[in-house]
Amino acid sequence: MSFVSGIINYKKDEEHLNKFEKCAGNLNNYLFDGTETVKDNDLYLLKHFVVHRKEDQNKKHILYDSDTNNYFLINGRIDNIRQLRKELKIESNDVFVSDVDLLRIGFKVKGKKFLNSLNGSFVIIIFNKISKKLICCSDHIRSKPLYYHLSENYFIFSNEISLISRFITHKLKVNKARVRDHLITLYGEKNETFYEDIYKLNRSEIIEVNHKKITRENYFSLNPYQVSKFSSQEECANAFEEIFNEVIQDQIYGLERVGSKLSGGVDSSGITSLIAK
Repeated sequence: MSFVSGIINYKKDEEHLNKFEKCAGNLNNYLFDGTETVKDNDLYLLKHFVVHRKEDQNKKHILYDSDTNNYFLINGRIDNIRQLRKELKIESNDVFVSDVDLLRIGFKVKGKKFLNSLNGSFVIIIFNKISKKLICCSDHIRSKPLYYHLSENYFIFSNEISLISRFITHKLKVNKARVRDHLITLYGEKNETFYEDIYKLNRSEIIEVNHKKITRENYFSLNPYQVSKFSSQEECANAFEEIFNEVIQDQIYGLERVGSKLSGGVDSSGITSLIAK
């Protein structure tokens, strides 16, 4: 399990950064391989990480690009690395390019549009130290949560909502409307949490935080009315097999040893069988 967290301080108040560091210290109760931090003027970025690939052990988890003045941070994984390396014409002797380095290169070439090209399970953070603009991006199904709180003096975010609730404990209030919706339908407004003024990133969503103003956009949505036109069941099955193979190969890319847990159903059995081949 990995976590990303951070705070942007809009007023030069060292107390906010110190308080954030103290609250983030409670995350050390979890088991991690390491922690990486960046403290740059009014910015504090934090990554608690677990290493899944040997190549990750010696690579940085928070990257700074001096050409664009952007910091890059990702929690999770990008699956379509092979495809993106071809599109970006990345020529490297390394078999594996880290996810955050791939993000840095792609964003430098294509800007925010590059985020639309990513497949995987991730939360992405990009911060420009000159403009102080922050970009947060969630994957297509929001497999990893990201919570955030905006005040007059700072913007704070984390995969772990308890970090934010501890930070604003003096003004923490239960969101009664969300509790009511949960009791009646289990669902509420897509960005709401059980706390007032703590929100969560929605699936397929990109938010930009620019000088205390938040703008949102959705980069993907399923079209239930789109019908694939196959001439036969065999053609459909072959198309599915091609996609199935590609997805599995992408997800095990860069891993020397892979374990699987079978439920006995056709999904896990098919995946395990393909990996074994």
